[in-house]
Amino acid sequence: MHAPGVRQTECLNLLIEYGASVLARDSRGNSSLHFAYVHDNAPLVRKLIELGCDVNARGYCDRVPLHVAIPRANSHMVSLLLSAGADVNARDVNGMTPLHLSFNY
Repeated sequence: MHAPGVRQTECLNLLIEYGASVLARDSRGNSSLHFAYVHDNAPLVRKLIELGCDVNARGYCDRVPLHVAIPRANSHMVSLLLSAGADVNARDVNGMTPLHLSFNY
């Protein structure tokens, strides 16, 4: 049996093969990376970054994926974003940076 992250990565590969765009956004502006972080899926995050997802894409409330990763307190996931060039000073609609959020969790 595969781990959930592996199954999701396999599904991602299949969707890409059939023409899905990793750059697509939902109605709130969230990217695939925003969702991968919500589900704490490191293999999927790595794959999305490899495929060219913007690590500084603005989503709901003008948050970047780093804003989403911080509350989950997963240092490995945060490290993946930082290594890929995530903006540590990105501010959301409330003026909060990922550092500000880290004090709340």
